Amino acid sequence: MSSDSIISKKLDWVLIGCYIFLVICGWLNIYSSSVDVEHSVFDWQAKYGMHIIWIGSAVLLALTILYVIPARFYSVFSWWIYAFTLLALAAVIVMGTEVNGSKSWLALGPVRVQPAEFSKISIALVLATIMEKYTFRFSNMQDVVKVFAAMGFPMLLILAEKETGLALVYVGFLLAFYREGMNQWVILSG
Repeated sequence: MSSDSIISKKLDWVLIGCYIFLVICGWLNIYSSSVDVEHSVFDWQAKYGMHIIWIGSAVLLALTILYVIPARFYSVFSWWIYAFTLLALAAVIVMGTEVNGSKSWLALGPVRVQPAEFSKISIALVLATIMEKYTFRFSNMQDVVKVFAAMGFPMLLILAEKETGLALVYVGFLLAFYREGMNQWVILSG
């Protein structure tokens, strides 16, 4: 059995279907709010045309992540990705560009990048690497400290950028921690 068919069988097709439905609804909303009778659906200069390009790019990226990059890559390089993300978050504090009152963007020529968005992916990879070990338990204080330290460093850097909304996204990881055995009183006390 090929690895492609194994990956396809492991995918949550209901979730993917819901995601595709939401993407189509979002595109239809953009199209209906900015449609002009004179232009076609595939007018690449209009917002709805550019949105099709972004959707296509996201599909290509998702297929690359699923079928080209081996799954082992993420557990092997998760700490390197995490370290690079921490460096990028620290660089934003020093030489970032301020947009709407928060200094959370890096200007790389004509392109602006927000490293805090990538930090959500890198922290998820690191937490998965920490929590995948057979001996991991939330009853072990060392494991709890590792998890919260790994989550806390990027969160503090994001707060230093005055990007509180993105830092609050990290609170969502508490639900995964609860599923893995963290005491419910931690969540309720928050």
